[in-house]
Amino acid sequence: MAGPATPPSNATPEGRALARRMLLLSLCITGLYLMVGFKWFFSACFGGMLTPWQFALAWPIYRYCVVACLLWLVPWYISTRKWRLKASDLGWRKGNARLGYILTAIGLAISVPAGIIAAGDPSMVSFYPWERVFVDPAYGELNLGGFVAMEAMYVVLYYVPYEFFFRGVSMLPLVERGSWRGTWIVLYTTAITTVVHWDVPATELVSAFAVGFIFGIAAMKCGSFRYVLIVHAAIGVMTNITCMLALQGFF
Repeated sequence: MAGPATPPSNATPEGRALARRMLLLSLCITGLYLMVGFKWFFSACFGGMLTPWQFALAWPIYRYCVVACLLWLVPWYISTRKWRLKASDLGWRKGNARLGYILTAIGLAISVPAGIIAAGDPSMVSFYPWERVFVDPAYGELNLGGFVAMEAMYVVLYYVPYEFFFRGVSMLPLVERGSWRGTWIVLYTTAITTVVHWDVPATELVSAFAVGFIFGIAAMKCGSFRYVLIVHAAIGVMTNITCMLALQGFF
């Protein structure tokens, strides 16, 4: 079942009320994440009691935990337990599989050159990967096992919650239950996903704005965020791999 790209004509008053609650939930969680999900907050709370090595190890773990809690567990509980929505209502479904597979194949093909381009940008190499304690020579020898473990956490505890919240909770129910135009919802999710990238290098911030439109339209047309999740995670992991190789002198 593919999600509609335009508002359904049979939206009920209850559906519109639910959409308004979903929008409020989206705004509140995004605001809270902007306060507690970034390095300045972690540094203010814990920086004084950690060595540089401990800080470099603990920071990404902290962020993954915050993201998993705020962008996954909290909205999942409220949406499914309080508002009685199903996972499929939040975008976790097959959707338009044919289109999804085509877009996924294109996205996976793009992920490799995207990672290589990122590795050529010094600002990206100085920022990624977050688990620098395992890959940056400044912290010691390369720890490939630690890097792989953290990348697995990156996918499960960052990308899955991220896409569930921004392309699932914050998008599909608002159109399908609330009779809101898909164009406006894509613009809204593009805005909030760009804002939560405020701390990244300038090149990524610009790309986050552009990609926000592309991913939003893709999720809307597919009626599912699964395919965008796969592509987004692939680009992120490939960027981390190439930046790790750059830190090790291979680029």
